[in-house]
Amino acid sequence: MRISRRAGPAAIVLALLATTCTGSGSAGPSPSSAASGSTVKATGPNVVILLSDDQAFRIFDRNLMPNVFSKLVDQGVDFTRAYVNVSQCCPSRSSILTGLYSHDTGVDSNTVPLDGQVPFRPVFPLALRAAGYRTGLFGKYLNSEPCDPQPGWGAWVCTQDTERNPTLNINGRIQHTNGYTADILANKAINFIENRQAAQEPFFLYYAPKDPHLPANDDRDKRPVPPYDPPSFNADPNPHSRPAWTRLPPLSPTDQKLIEDWHTNMTRQIPPLDADMGRILEALGSQEDDTLVIFMSDNGFMYGEHRLTSKNQPYEESVRVPLVIRFPSMLPAAKHFSSDALVSNVDLAPTIMDAVGIPWEADGTSLLPLLERKVAKVRDGLLLEWCQAGNTDPCQSEKRGEELNVFNLPHYWGLETDRYAYIEYATGESELYDLRSDPYELTNLSGEASFAKLKRKLSRQLAALRAPPGAPGTTIATGPSGSVPDHQVTFTFFSQSRTTTLRCSLRGPGHDGSAAPCNSGTITYRSLGNGAYTFTVQAVDARGHPDPTPAARPFTIAL
Repeated sequence: MRISRRAGPAAIVLALLATTCTGSGSAGPSPSSAASGSTVKATGPNVVILLSDDQAFRIFDRNLMPNVFSKLVDQGVDFTRAYVNVSQCCPSRSSILTGLYSHDTGVDSNTVPLDGQVPFRPVFPLALRAAGYRTGLFGKYLNSEPCDPQPGWGAWVCTQDTERNPTLNINGRIQHTNGYTADILANKAINFIENRQAAQEPFFLYYAPKDPHLPANDDRDKRPVPPYDPPSFNADPNPHSRPAWTRLPPLSPTDQKLIEDWHTNMTRQIPPLDADMGRILEALGSQEDDTLVIFMSDNGFMYGEHRLTSKNQPYEESVRVPLVIRFPSMLPAAKHFSSDALVSNVDLAPTIMDAVGIPWEADGTSLLPLLERKVAKVRDGLLLEWCQAGNTDPCQSEKRGEELNVFNLPHYWGLETDRYAYIEYATGESELYDLRSDPYELTNLSGEASFAKLKRKLSRQLAALRAPPGAPGTTIATGPSGSVPDHQVTFTFFSQSRTTTLRCSLRGPGHDGSAAPCNSGTITYRSLGNGAYTFTVQAVDARGHPDPTPAARPFTIAL
């Protein structure tokens, strides 16, 4: 465990005094097995995530989203080089909520749930709720998960229906509603903000409607939408330089018309979504100065570029997304700016936990130094991937409704740098694009002799990103501290890599601190006697390297 660089004494005390939260779901501790510790009043900032669905970077602008631009872009940081590790709903959202790459969450497609992964992969709201935060989800959770309440959420309003007349799961109870889904969810999110149980109780709000995802049937906006016809649209792939999977037939006139309709409908769906996000931001009122707000899309979308539709592919239209962060207590509105730093969806969890002051080891990194303008970048290269967790094979075995051309996308690893995009496929093929001179990725430089040296350099850089960290980290997500009024305690914990092993020990009355394997990521100690205890968990990576700073949590049984 490494304490956050921003965590002052008060924040560290808050982190170490976290009490175990309860929730339903098979991955975390059940209410009957969770032990409560001393009551803690959290003092960190509020946190709000506003997440759009399938919104490509190139349909993010001020005309479509005047509220997001005036309230967030004009008061925070607009990240113009933001990417997702995997361009698909469930893997991307799993990375957002854990800070881990897809190959470390174990979620490598829309059919693999995060709940039930072994070892346990806790979402950061679990730790926030344990630390005294009110947590609320309003919308789509992942995609593979059912809408049943999941661990870590105090208020649960889940739907995976279309954009109109949704069926909601509200804290485990089904409710059929009429109206536009984004509006209904926004109303409930606003109630969550305004109806706080305690004036000083911070909250985490996750607003994630299924907009502008197809079928995009919110028909209120009628604005004209110019045809989307970039140079890469329906472009003929070069069979001598492009991977075999990309050599697709031309899109038919019927397909092109359908794509134009998709683009029009999805574009028109964004302004109503923006209006709802604006209402949520307005509801913060005087609390906005102490609220960290993040706007992002879970992935992009391809509208016929390279004869492709939908997502998953490693091209800019698929993997690049809008991302804006506003945090007034750190960055005054008057000092807002745009950043071209390479940032990722895996950075959201460590950024939030850094702001709150709770240790959280992750594959991503905190973006707060960028907000403070202490640094201009947080990495030299950013990792992309597809189907690398090994839980779904093949990841794409049949054509879906959003994919108008049939293709078999091989497993891949990808690298984004400030200038280049480089992809290596399981087939041995590769792609290399100079994004400065070729932003639409039309000319694959991978096979050109003059770029051989650069290709070798990028390949080494990609291999380094794929490798496990030099030393594993260990995080206790939930568990008691202080005086515990129970003889039974439960801890949940994790290390970034799924290939690490975990060893747990308990020192106190009747326990000598001997370490034993605890690779599931959760452990319960029963029938404990009165006295002082310390729970410790340490990760050891596949090379035998232990975490040099194991995570520890003291507590006392006093009945």
